[in-house]
Amino acid sequence: MFATYLRLHLPVDANWRAAVRAAASRLAPHARHDASKRQARRDFYRTMIEHHTKAQTFVRVYRL
Repeated sequence: MFATYLRLHLPVDANWRAAVRAAASRLAPHARHDASKRQARRDFYRTMIEHHTKAQTFVRVYRL
């Protein structure tokens, strides 16, 4: 999933909402609106937010 996060091309200083918007734009339209895939979407968004938070922490710790 980290490779998927990298393909979002998000700046590290973007907020979590920008990460969710970018992730949502990568989903297929039928997957974005299908009610049966709601939990999968939530898990996907949460994973992208986790990767984004880790990237922000990495930059903050190492002052890149």
